[in-house]
Amino acid sequence: MMMNMYNRGSEYTKALFINRYRTYYRKEYKTVCRFKHFSYDDLITLAKPEDERADFISGFSRILFVADLLGIEVGADCNYVYDYLNQYGHLLHSKEKNFFDKATGDSYFESLDEIKAKYDAKQLYSLDSKASKFLENVMKWLGYWPEYVDWCDENERGPIERIALTHSIYKHTFPKQEITKEELIAYSTLLHCASAMACNQDWLEESLRVLLYGAASTDFYESFPAKFRPENV
Repeated sequence: MMMNMYNRGSEYTKALFINRYRTYYRKEYKTVCRFKHFSYDDLITLAKPEDERADFISGFSRILFVADLLGIEVGADCNYVYDYLNQYGHLLHSKEKNFFDKATGDSYFESLDEIKAKYDAKQLYSLDSKASKFLENVMKWLGYWPEYVDWCDENERGPIERIALTHSIYKHTFPKQEITKEELIAYSTLLHCASAMACNQDWLEESLRVLLYGAASTDFYESFPAKFRPENV
């Protein structure tokens, strides 16, 4: 929404972006403001990640966007970077997704039947509730909302279904090993957290596509057709 407002010339949105950039990247902001023109070498230097395990993607995207915000000219030798980001965006868009049911097949439904027949549902709900309470306190300790994982995990189907899926994946991973209900709950909680992380990654990829190509590059408008028409105001 903010990108759409900025692209339509909103000075307030522009000022807000600059304010947030100055707040969270104060040192970088002071450096960037000294430039009137970015060369390829300048861009490489400014976008270099502090963490050696990270890549240049976020740095390139941020610096180029800030250049537009602050009216800094970007040299023609930076076209390679734009092409690199475009290719990365296309890669994200074309990447084949893996889905739970595709990975587990009929074994998920077999596990669901086995779980319902083998374990007492009340015991599973009680154990899952205990694990959830612990996870909520972990998130609070990390400085997040207690329900953070629940909010982020868009694949969540409910405790029994998640436990059955966990059982299916476990049997696929360790076909000759049995698993206790306590282990099921522990692995189920791990699955819940991993799924939340993957959903967050999908959201970040979607946001990057919007930043690179605009909302029209996604299926958002197909699912939720725009009702507001600025041109009619």
